[in-house]
Amino acid sequence: MSAQDAAPGCSRRTALGVTALLVMSFFALVAALSDAPRLSRPITAERAQRAAFAIRDRVYPFQQWGSRAFSLPLLESAYGRVEYLTLRADGSDGAARYRAQLGALLESGVQVDLFLLAHSNPFVAWTRELDAAQRERIRLVYNTGCFDLRQRDEWLALGADAYVGHVGNSASSLFYVFFLRAWIRGDPLAEILEDSNALTARFLHRLCAVLGARAEPLVEATRAELGGAERLAITGVPR
Repeated sequence: MSAQDAAPGCSRRTALGVTALLVMSFFALVAALSDAPRLSRPITAERAQRAAFAIRDRVYPFQQWGSRAFSLPLLESAYGRVEYLTLRADGSDGAARYRAQLGALLESGVQVDLFLLAHSNPFVAWTRELDAAQRERIRLVYNTGCFDLRQRDEWLALGADAYVGHVGNSASSLFYVFFLRAWIRGDPLAEILEDSNALTARFLHRLCAVLGARAEPLVEATRAELGGAERLAITGVPR
């Protein structure tokens, strides 16, 4: 996401200001949330049957650090197994490494939730090359990529139970902070999206008011939508 893309309808100077403040705000949240002490949860039989796989694309090192520092403690507190992949700067072996790690998780028989922490990305195409029966074990796919709501039907057709993606050139890193914490807490997806979209919009309106920028274009572009199992929660779908 470029600075200009970050705030459609704003001047380049304003867009740069929005982007800078978003980055600073995100990493302030990362520091506050990742430094807080966490009590480890026992690995119950139910928890042991679910795994998380998070993938960070080729971005600046401080962005890679921030994504990992925020994501891993939360994921490890709620999943029996967690895999994390940071793609290399030269792009080498990305598809092979992705398929190897995801394939091993699916082959183990657990249900897998995917967190695609990347700009517009090819992960749906890479996943298509895995065994169809194994792909049925993919539960949630959350995708931060700009415009990657358009992948919703593809992911559901591959076997995912639910898919969450963003409408346009989004401030998805901010939405992700609210989304992941609510997901780990055990809220159902439809409720998570409603709350996280509202919290993100409120934050962006306040930020743009400080900068004298129009918030609505960015709020709309950042809006996340859901496809598939609306009642899905980290513990499954209530009967």
